[in-house]
Amino acid sequence: MKLILLYYYSVIKTPKKIFKMDLTRGEVVEEYNTDKFHAIDLIPENKFAQRQSDNKTFLALNSAGLFAIDPRIGRLGQILKNRTFQYTNTKNANLTCAAPTEKGHVVIGTTTGEIKFFSAKSLRERPRDADVDFKPRAMNTLPGLGDEIISIDVTRDGKWVLATCKDYLIVIPTVSDDTTGFDSPFGRRKPAPFRLALNNKDIVKVGGEINFTPAKFNYAYDGTESKICTSTGKWLISWNFKQVIKTVGASYTMTPYTDDVVASDFMPNSDSRIVVTLPDDVKLAKTHKQ
Repeated sequence: MKLILLYYYSVIKTPKKIFKMDLTRGEVVEEYNTDKFHAIDLIPENKFAQRQSDNKTFLALNSAGLFAIDPRIGRLGQILKNRTFQYTNTKNANLTCAAPTEKGHVVIGTTTGEIKFFSAKSLRERPRDADVDFKPRAMNTLPGLGDEIISIDVTRDGKWVLATCKDYLIVIPTVSDDTTGFDSPFGRRKPAPFRLALNNKDIVKVGGEINFTPAKFNYAYDGTESKICTSTGKWLISWNFKQVIKTVGASYTMTPYTDDVVASDFMPNSDSRIVVTLPDDVKLAKTHKQ
């Protein structure tokens, strides 16, 4: 089972159900039946929806598509059928993770390394003459670097995507002709990705094998992203995002812990504070200058 924070609750997923738990009480307070859809990832409607008390719906992903859930509806109708799509073609049924922008655009990663860009409009507004099998088309699909995307993140404005693979990260610019890959096709001018990885010396230091946890952007007080964090084994690793997009082979910092780092993410509105989750503890770390 996987633990995800959603609307300041924890949501525990099983193949056919989603449970919402009140962390302060340690009790399950709601249960959503996803039936045949088998959710593998949960995301808010937009990047900051968890901070908006009037936003109650959220999105769930499975290997073949995306669907919206409204907890306010009765147990049999919580999945919004008019905002659900499932690919039947096995070529497209390989989705692994998703992330939204502030405007509600969604980027999706796949097992084959593809990265798909969906506009908010295509996911919310079904054409009047569309049949029940209508599937929104991705505005763009990038091939990635060939390895499975295990996690994905995106900047607030949708101009940069951060994808996590097993032993490297990919940073992708999405702006072309003053629009992002969510708004218009890239055409022939596909963006060139930045590849972030540990050097050989540090690979040896961490034990010879890399298993990155989901990498995240921070969101600073000035409304921009300036840092990236991830971890492997007992090491927390961070990059200066602004340096990454300007410098080939940007440096990184490594912070050791006494136990494996399960997950890491930046505190809201923070330039450097990172919440580090260990198997039996949670710590607050701070990035340092590279």
